Amino acid sequence: MPEEIFEAAEARGIDRAVVQEKLDKVANAVTDTYNRIGEYNPSLHRSERAYGNEFHEMLRQKLGADSLVHSESSYLKEAPSKWGKLGTSRVDIALGEQDKPFASMCLKTLKALPSAQQERGWVKNLPKLDDGSVIPRIYFKLGN
Repeated sequence: MPEEIFEAAEARGIDRAVVQEKLDKVANAVTDTYNRIGEYNPSLHRSERAYGNEFHEMLRQKLGADSLVHSESSYLKEAPSKWGKLGTSRVDIALGEQDKPFASMCLKTLKALPSAQQERGWVKNLPKLDDGSVIPRIYFKLGN
């Protein structure tokens, strides 16, 4: 894991051991979800988009409620926002307190890639660290 993740967490007052615990939780949930859903199979999953949606939903359920792990979180103007509100940016996983995450995670399956619009939105809408810097982002790529 990049050192910047731990440094950002420490800037938010979160201990490295706690960060590692949350990262392990996410890693285990991603692995369990992948093992349960399996490789993409058009006859089982209908489409690549449906496969990705199923993966994200199962991952959200596996992560459950956790005060420092927030799945499918939306932000607008550096504050948490209602999902789907015009202008919001959604991250697959926000690590840290909901209103002050220290990192975000982007999970893409198969051929999906983050768009330039998503990237701009994350920089614009996610809360910054106290020094004004953008919180670090971790990318997960599963499948092709």
